[in-house]
Amino acid sequence: MVAPELHRFASVAAYNAAFPACQMPTALTARHQLRGYHLAMRGLVDDLAGTPGAMIVDFLPGGPPAPGTPDRVGTVVASPWREAPILVLAQGVSLWAAWRTVVRRWPTKLSEVRDLLNGVESNPPR
Repeated sequence: MVAPELHRFASVAAYNAAFPACQMPTALTARHQLRGYHLAMRGLVDDLAGTPGAMIVDFLPGGPPAPGTPDRVGTVVASPWREAPILVLAQGVSLWAAWRTVVRRWPTKLSEVRDLLNGVESNPPR
């Protein structure tokens, strides 16, 4: 299920408190090891909340599943390179389907990512 409104959190801790099953790692090294969508290291434009600077999209918990591993249902967020603020773009979605949808279309703005996620199934394929 896609989030009906944009949720913005002022810190990683605030996001994690609201989404305990889909946490962003608190350790910097663990955050930087996540595989996310960042438009070939250029980052995306935040045309939803107006956060300055380049944004990265993460698939939580743990990043998008690797090919051949089980899918998970989770939350898709955007942040300025995994620092606050954190914007929730979708929740309760198949992380594999969300990842595939985003990387196939190569969006440059957060609104495009959010629009793409509107069509993503909430149940992982079996």
